[in-house]
Amino acid sequence: MKKHIKKFWLLLIVPVAVGLLVNWLTPFDIPAAVWSVLKWIWSLLVAKFSLPVWLILLLMLMIPAFILILIAVFLNRSGETHLTYVSDNFFGISWHWQYTWGELYDESIVPRCPQCKSVLQPVEESGYRVVDDITLLCHHCGFKQRFEFNLHTLVDRVKREIDRKIVTREYLKA
Repeated sequence: MKKHIKKFWLLLIVPVAVGLLVNWLTPFDIPAAVWSVLKWIWSLLVAKFSLPVWLILLLMLMIPAFILILIAVFLNRSGETHLTYVSDNFFGISWHWQYTWGELYDESIVPRCPQCKSVLQPVEESGYRVVDDITLLCHHCGFKQRFEFNLHTLVDRVKREIDRKIVTREYLKA
């Protein structure tokens, strides 16, 4: 029990002693100095003065621009964004795409020949609609690659692979 009473008095006396020592050693009143700084800042905020209209308009235009620049700088410190990632090889094919407003533009996903970089043409191998397979054919060098699903499914898989590489930031390693 005496141990707890000693701790209590120690916790009570030490802060009081330190406060008195700081008060005695400092040549000016800290709370009064803090209060006067706060009053000075407040007086700046409520001061009445006049500005020309052109300067007010200029400030109104510059403040949002400055905020946008700060946001862009803090969000993109490295300078590298996923918007520079516009091509990769998936399923043995070289794929190229574009972004619109920072989002992948679905219609821009283009398969290209891994050998000569010509645009590959989708050719349906089967005349039957029951079989869902597609062949991508290069009319320039004769390269062809067969897939056991339709073009829509192939492009959807490519989109998911692009998204996976962006989310995992794997595209930075290539």
